[in-house]
Amino acid sequence: MTDIARKQPQDHKKSAAQIEAEGDPTIVVAWRDFEFTVPAELEDWPVEVTLAFEDGKATNAVRLLLGTEQWARLVATKPRNRDINSLFEMIAERLGLVAAGN
Repeated sequence: MTDIARKQPQDHKKSAAQIEAEGDPTIVVAWRDFEFTVPAELEDWPVEVTLAFEDGKATNAVRLLLGTEQWARLVATKPRNRDINSLFEMIAERLGLVAAGN
C-alpha cells in the first residue's frame, strides 16, 4: 500500500453525492495497480487543470491534477494515451461526471 492513499473496498466507495454531502476534500481513485488521490470537488482543482481541459490537453490536465509525485509514479510505467484516458474516465466516474470534459 502506498503512502499516498489507502485503498477502499469497492463496496465501500462513496458516491459523488455522499462525497459532496460529507465535504471530503479528496477522493481515492483505484486504477489498475495504483491509487491516486485527487480533489473531490471540481472547484478545488487547480485552475491550470481546467484550462488544460478547455484547451483540449487531457494529458496535461491529468498530469496537473495528479501532481508531481503521483504523475512520476504513473509515467514510470510508460503509459499509453489510452491509459491516461482510462484513468481520467475513472476519476470522472468517481466524481459523478457524465463525461470527461464536464
